Amino acid sequence: MNRIALTALIVFAELSMAFAASPVVSTYPQVLLSPSSPTMADSVSLWLVLGEASNSCVSTYTPSFSVKQVSNNICVRFPCPQDFAITLTYTVNPPLPLGRRCLMVITQYGPRFGFGRLAVGSYSVYDSNAKDTVASFNVTENPIVALGDSVQVAPTHPTVKDSLTFNLFLADACCCTGFYNQSASVVDSIIYLNYEIDNNPCMLCNCMAAGKTISFTHSPLKAGIYAIYKAPSIYCAPKQPCPYIALLPERVGSVKVSVSTAVEAPRTVRGGAAGKQNKGTDMRRYDIRGCLIGASTLKATRLTVTCPRAAAPFLRVSKE
Repeated sequence: MNRIALTALIVFAELSMAFAASPVVSTYPQVLLSPSSPTMADSVSLWLVLGEASNSCVSTYTPSFSVKQVSNNICVRFPCPQDFAITLTYTVNPPLPLGRRCLMVITQYGPRFGFGRLAVGSYSVYDSNAKDTVASFNVTENPIVALGDSVQVAPTHPTVKDSLTFNLFLADACCCTGFYNQSASVVDSIIYLNYEIDNNPCMLCNCMAAGKTISFTHSPLKAGIYAIYKAPSIYCAPKQPCPYIALLPERVGSVKVSVSTAVEAPRTVRGGAAGKQNKGTDMRRYDIRGCLIGASTLKATRLTVTCPRAAAPFLRVSKE
């Protein structure tokens, strides 16, 4: 009787250990996003894991997807976060021929999707085959990009005779940003770079980097120091509702306009040593009689001059 009880106890212990060692059964489908926290500079991919098999001979799939913007947020800077819906579609490929080698390892299977770079915003992922939303994630702004607005003026040192060109770099714009009605105006000592901006096209294109440069021109200005301000406003397409959003001008630089100075022509030296100015040359000026009336203090020598009765004024040059 004791032997039977001991045997039952051993069997019960072995069964308990077997159940404890059994792996936890995974639930499917699963979504694996790469990278897990994507930014606007990342190439995003998704693996929709539908299940697992006991060997490596699993089904393959032909995937496709579509991305649709479902919000129309109005922003005054780029990037402008929006809401998007990604719809996944896939078909199972025909099975491969028999006779291939299959590794006896647990292998997950399911379609893989490569979205590439996505715009900043919130995304929901819908499986059209299963008729269910399987995931959601956010794409954020690239934290590495930290540029500021700036302006370059051509020519670099303008005068009152020069026309000016202003190249304005806007860090909050993208390569697809639209600019309209650009002009440069001057009020007192402030130069305003006026433009209308439309960042909506940024949602439809992938730019390698943030920022865009636009140019302005202006006729010559009076001499002085001018502060340069950007003066943007929101662009409204014709026959479209336009919200009233006032954007304050912001200073982006300054420029100094100088008075144009004439270049003085070289002075001609009359005398026997004209054109031979070098170290040790002493130039002296004589009056109408030929008498010395002035001399250079640099290495000047004392001369005895005989004054003729009638002599034309001239500049006598002598060497030490």
